[in-house]
Amino acid sequence: MLFNRLMCGSSALVLALGLAVPAYSQAVSSSVRGEVISTETGDPVSGASVVITDTRTNARVTTTVGADGFFNASGLDVGGPYTIDVTAAGFKSFKGENIALTLGEPFRVLVPLEKEQIAVTEKVTVVGVRNPKIDARGVGQSFNQSNVRDLPAINRDFKDIISQNPLAYQDAGTVIGGIAQNPISIAGQNPRCNSFLVDGLPVNDSFGLNNNGYPTARGPLPIDWSKQVQVAVSPYNTEYNDFCGGVVNVVTKSGANDWHGSAYYYFKDVDLIGRSIGAANRAKPEFYEENFGATISGAIIPDTLFFFGGYDRTLRVTPVSIGAGEGVPAGTFSTQVPGITQAEVDQVINISNTVYGFNPGSGANSFQEDNRRWIAKINWNINEDHRLQYTYSKAEGGTLSTRASSSSTLPILGLSSNWYLDAEVIQNQSLQVFSNWSDNFSTEFRIGRVNVTGDQAPLSGAEFPEVYVRTNGVDNVAGNGDDGYIVIGADQFRHFNILEYKFDIMKLTGTYSIDSHVIFGGYELKELSIFNGFVQGSDGIFRFDSIANFQSGTVASTNDTRLGSGRGREPIRYANAPNNNENTASAAWGYDIDSFYIQDDWDVTSDLSIMVGLRYDVFSTTGTITPNAGFTAAYGFDNTKTLDGLDAIMPRASFSYDIPGETADDLSVTFRGGLGRYTGGSPNVWLSNSYSNTGINYVQVQGTPGQAVTGGNLPAANFIGQPPVNFNLFPVPAALQTLLTFQSGNGPVNALDPNFELPSTWRYSVGVDGKWDGFNVTGEVLYMDLQDQLMWRDLRSIDTGARTLADNRIIYGPIGTRPNDGGRDVLLYNVDEGSAFFLIGQVEKNFDFDEGAGEVKLRLGYTYSEVEDIGGGTASTADSNFQQRAFVNLNEPLLGRSDYERRHRVTMGANLAYDLFGGFQTRFNLFGQHMSGQPFSYVYSNNPYGGNGNSFRNLVYVPKTDGSGNVTLTSDANVNYAGGFDIVAWDAFLKSSGLIQYAGGIAPRNEFFSDWSTRFDVSLEQDVKLWNEHKIVLELDVQNVGNLINKSWGQFTSPSFPPMQGIVSSSVGGGACAAPVGEYCYSGFSTTTVPGQIVNTGYPSSVWQVQVGARYEF
Repeated sequence: MLFNRLMCGSSALVLALGLAVPAYSQAVSSSVRGEVISTETGDPVSGASVVITDTRTNARVTTTVGADGFFNASGLDVGGPYTIDVTAAGFKSFKGENIALTLGEPFRVLVPLEKEQIAVTEKVTVVGVRNPKIDARGVGQSFNQSNVRDLPAINRDFKDIISQNPLAYQDAGTVIGGIAQNPISIAGQNPRCNSFLVDGLPVNDSFGLNNNGYPTARGPLPIDWSKQVQVAVSPYNTEYNDFCGGVVNVVTKSGANDWHGSAYYYFKDVDLIGRSIGAANRAKPEFYEENFGATISGAIIPDTLFFFGGYDRTLRVTPVSIGAGEGVPAGTFSTQVPGITQAEVDQVINISNTVYGFNPGSGANSFQEDNRRWIAKINWNINEDHRLQYTYSKAEGGTLSTRASSSSTLPILGLSSNWYLDAEVIQNQSLQVFSNWSDNFSTEFRIGRVNVTGDQAPLSGAEFPEVYVRTNGVDNVAGNGDDGYIVIGADQFRHFNILEYKFDIMKLTGTYSIDSHVIFGGYELKELSIFNGFVQGSDGIFRFDSIANFQSGTVASTNDTRLGSGRGREPIRYANAPNNNENTASAAWGYDIDSFYIQDDWDVTSDLSIMVGLRYDVFSTTGTITPNAGFTAAYGFDNTKTLDGLDAIMPRASFSYDIPGETADDLSVTFRGGLGRYTGGSPNVWLSNSYSNTGINYVQVQGTPGQAVTGGNLPAANFIGQPPVNFNLFPVPAALQTLLTFQSGNGPVNALDPNFELPSTWRYSVGVDGKWDGFNVTGEVLYMDLQDQLMWRDLRSIDTGARTLADNRIIYGPIGTRPNDGGRDVLLYNVDEGSAFFLIGQVEKNFDFDEGAGEVKLRLGYTYSEVEDIGGGTASTADSNFQQRAFVNLNEPLLGRSDYERRHRVTMGANLAYDLFGGFQTRFNLFGQHMSGQPFSYVYSNNPYGGNGNSFRNLVYVPKTDGSGNVTLTSDANVNYAGGFDIVAWDAFLKSSGLIQYAGGIAPRNEFFSDWSTRFDVSLEQDVKLWNEHKIVLELDVQNVGNLINKSWGQFTSPSFPPMQGIVSSSVGGGACAAPVGEYCYSGFSTTTVPGQIVNTGYPSSVWQVQVGARYEF
């Protein structure tokens, strides 16, 4: 592999060339750009010597001012403090001190040299800094070590830092195993497509299986290891790409001449978390969490060789308590499932043990999560011109995933055998060599590898099938719409689920300075290799219509359309390779990306800079997709399309224009902006589906006993036999294994459209920064144009030509030339729709008091968002991505408000530091946000339009009103109602929910909202000095302090996933109403349905939580 070849040769390369250091890399370093002029004439002072010194390591960069008076020093380590010394014959010396460099953003300085009257060296401070935002032309934000320290972060996670940015928010509604996953959306985009870089290596969840955006259960590194964090939404440097939301760029700490270290311990448990949400009390299962670790850094050889090391471990007993919601007091379990009794749970457990010999587990578990992380980093200043850096890091651990649904229309209680441990190991290595070859030319060479292995293991093993056992629901009447399921056995998606991938990168960039131009260019080679062993359903899925039938082994004889196809809808399903060997159905593939880029950053004047650049990416692929002749015959194109040969040209341009004040207290203004095209960011699992699901290496049989087998190569017989059908569940019945051997070529197919293009986004922004009298004010406008976005279509479902009379919707049917067995041939294709608009405002004010003994920092921000997309992309499989969206017509994209839009968001922060106890500093930190709710849709509870669509996905048609504005049994000639339908309650619901405004039309996607949420987090830190630079920091973090004050405050509400609420069932023609062809028949509306029923109050996100900790630092 590329990484191994280059690592073997890199040491020899360093020794042979005596290699050098600083170079230009926006991803991991910074730079200083300046202009040197005479104070008397304003003319450039060419030939002046500039020495930039990192006082932490005494690393120096020396350069000479060009003929136009400009100089540039690139590849500098971020942070500081730095000094800048400028000398020139006939001029007084200039010295700037306490300069801190920001990641990826040039520090610009105007150096005025005064004519020398007498032989004296004058020390002065830096003046004339051209941009208070340090040339941050795009939309984004940077956080240094003190910023990170001063943020309330009870989870000690980078997402707590990232969400301080006005365009980033955490979705606290996603909870797995009692732990809030908090996926973070940036710029209103899918959390799965952010880029998370650590020292230039992408360590995001690039394959796309996790809910939290990381490749591991916890973040790949703790916040204690970071030196600087950057959130970039529109980085116009051509070095950035491969994201569709935002880039999170982390640079880890390095060693220095002074020795530094830390040891820390943080703790939270059941006694430090609330249980009251309004009038409701939640059960609090016993749990505790400990986070502890240490760091150490220093000089191995002063001024030359340095190291940094760290270890971090989190131990957590996961609070899991899922149980019956019927006939037991509220609060008995942390998650209670309606319509299921404890007696029913006990019956299923007993039958599973005694009849099938399988222990299905229970709804309670005290699983211990153990996550560990390591880092080792070496920095070598080979000489004044050359620097080398090597970093190794590792993270391993896992989290528990459970299954429960509290929906009143489809309650599901998964026992612990249906849960699984999502375990991952990630190892990262990178070697960077920075070199200054002359005053004008510098380079960076980098190689790196990210290695990820994952195993999603069911708690009770992956041998027993997934089994659905139906209960009688709240009304205790079998066969009604409120019936629920108790689910046991291995989750079907974890029957065989192993992932390994390697990501290798080689990169060479160069920076050439010529007068007022800084020309930057580079080449990158990225190699991704993937082994994806994902065979869902290889142990079988079976459904029983009652507990008694489960005991007798009699599978259900009808479908339950409330359940998804392949997820219990059909009573029997089995999927595997045709030879019944799971390894045969695995996929090994990968791709390479060759990237070329160049840009010119031109200082047109001392106040105006313009950057233009171009990037070009081209793909080549490895691995093959097995062609499916039946697929080709049915659709007229084959299923072997890959990314091979796809490319993208991405122009970028930006500007920065300063209007400096006459003095430091005067108003100074900077105008900035840019435009650029970006590609990438989509999870690779979406592409992997085409390699795994060819219909040949992975096939399925599913259906209902007694139904006629149609399509494919299956024998002309009834499926399995006439009901009732009884057989043992384990191992997979021989009859199913035999049927599968006939199915080669007829399994579900996932394919790329033959005309597939790389999705891309154009980003345009303008901003203004003002600084006056201690205030920093920013206003920004960002617009994003989404092109060639991803959408999924089921080719087996075709337009029959029939339409509904009320709203002209398509009625779908089977294609006829492919199996009609509930499977789908899913095509991934492009849709050229989607956009996002943001209006952002921020104001900051810092001031001292009590003669410098205290400091206050205040921040206030507001973001207005309008985000439209076509939905989807919320899962890892093509089938799920096809299903999990609201639509008008099954196979047609629908532009609408994005699931990720939060129309209004107000952020506020305050930091107070004061030497309260005689030099022992006390710090109080606060962060709050007030945010509008998540959008959701109202849909039918079933699928009335045919095809392979799911229930709870079709947007509801709202009947017309009569002359009085009421919906009645006769107000809409094309809508009929089943006997007993409560039309008065239906009319009242339409009015109270706001649906009535769409009478005579289809309710739009995502135009209904959960409540606004407001949350404040605080932290309190107290320094206790020991001796010299040694101290202990005592820390108290309180999340959602409002709920601690008042149990009705701080509530976070969000829709169930996916954000759709079924409210009524419908059929087209016939049905319980004997409706004429094309007319609707409405039934199944529950009089208990109320507006906002879809909205759940999150736990633990809606209660207070406290963490206590201590850090030893030196």
